[in-house]
Amino acid sequence: MTDIQYLNLLFLNAMRSQVLADPVSATYQFRMSPVTVTKLASMTQEELANLIQANPHESLFVPRSDLGTLLDAPIEMLGTLLAVREQREQDSFPRPERRSQRQPLMESPS
Repeated sequence: MTDIQYLNLLFLNAMRSQVLADPVSATYQFRMSPVTVTKLASMTQEELANLIQANPHESLFVPRSDLGTLLDAPIEMLGTLLAVREQREQDSFPRPERRSQRQPLMESPS
């Protein structure tokens, strides 16, 4: 098993574990769409292993774009920098559309 395969396996298993324990939390924690959460929950360990085996050289998980900044930052600032980034990402994370008006449950008789 290559280093990349090992890391992909660790990430996928951690994500799947959270999905099975609390799918709603996993959606936000890992910024996955509900479709991805459902797919990951439905996959068996054998299917995950096949996915990992078929991909020995490419990471399924890309490092954060600000990783260099975080590595250079004073440790005391790390939490703040992560929170600012998280809020910015949440602002851009697609959210379900809200209905502008509620639909009546039943049509009123005319």
